[in-house]
Formats: sequence, structure tokens, C-alpha cells
Amino acid sequence: PLGRRPPETDQCAMLGTAVSPQIGKPHVASFDIQSPVPADDQGMILTFVMKQEFNSNTHSIGRFRLSITDSIGPTTLDKHPQDIQNILAKAVDKRNAAEKKKLQEYYSKADSQLQSMLKAVAESKQPRATDPVLVQYRKHLQEMQEVKPVDRMLTRLRSDVQLSAEQLKHHRLIAAQDLTWALINSPAFLFNH
Repeated sequence: PLGRRPPETDQCAMLGTAVSPQIGKPHVASFDIQSPVPADDQGMILTFVMKQEFNSNTHSIGRFRLSITDSIGPTTLDKHPQDIQNILAKAVDKRNAAEKKKLQEYYSKADSQLQSMLKAVAESKQPRATDPVLVQYRKHLQEMQEVKPVDRMLTRLRSDVQLSAEQLKHHRLIAAQDLTWALINSPAFLFNH
């Protein structure tokens, strides 16, 4: 039960555990509470009661340690890799730059909040999705830049326009052509022919 609180609001948890057949080996358990424990300015007294109710003269609770943290998030008590333990065993001022870097990388990977921030930064650097309207405009621009075969009717009209422009430069030739056309197409000329 937790101290400095009225009895009706005390929280209590019961847990049973056994380690057989792994006797004589280190065992670790970590527990997280579901809701924050309110504390006043003087702090909070936590009381832990351990009972061994197994009736045997050969089994007893070994060396144990209780640790409490006020950190937020899942608690893990897993052992660190041996190389990290070796670095942590050294005094801070005795660690070289490579060891300090290795420690920083190790703890950075374990920091879920830092990892989520790094992920958000990496995602923000990804290119944005292309706007579908922009894709449509680019496709239309590409189609307009492609060389397309010229229509035969358009080629003939261009040729006729060029010929007419040349004819307009020679007024006498136009008059002669018009007179010739009129004579050739007149019924009297055709009859006498």
C-alpha cells in the first residue's frame, strides 16, 4: 500500500512468482502503474511488502533490489550489452571519444521520444506528392512540344496563299490571267474554237 493517503484510496497489487528451474540466476521484473500517483510538496512514501509463503527450508528470497523511477513510458530493466556495461564501468573522465559516441548512439536508440522526432524530421525531408493538376499540365505541354505531321490540306492552303502573294506583286500578269480565263470560259470562244 502507498503511504500518506487515506486508506480508502490506497492502491495495492499482489503478485506471485517463481523462478524454478532457473535457480541461482539473475531475474528481473518491471512494472508500470496505470495512472500517475499524486504527491504533495513533501513527496510520497511508498511501502513494498515482500512475503515468501512457500513452505520449504531450501527456498528463500535471494539478494534483491527495488528501483523506482518517475520517468514516463514503459520501464525496462533489461541488461545492457557487455560492451556498454564495460563503458559504463569506467569513470566519465576516463572514457574516450569513441566510447562516448557509442553510449550516445545506444541511448539515442532506446529513447522512443527522440526516435519519433528523428522519424518526423526524416519524413519531412521526403519529397511531396506531385500535384495531379501539375502532372496534367506537364503532359499537355509535352504533347504540344511533340512534332506532329502537317495536314495535307493545310500544306495546300499554305501553298495557295504563297502563290497568291506572288501574284499580287505582278498586277499586269494578274490582268492577263483574268482576261485569258474569261476568254477560255466564254461560250463564244468555246464555240469558235
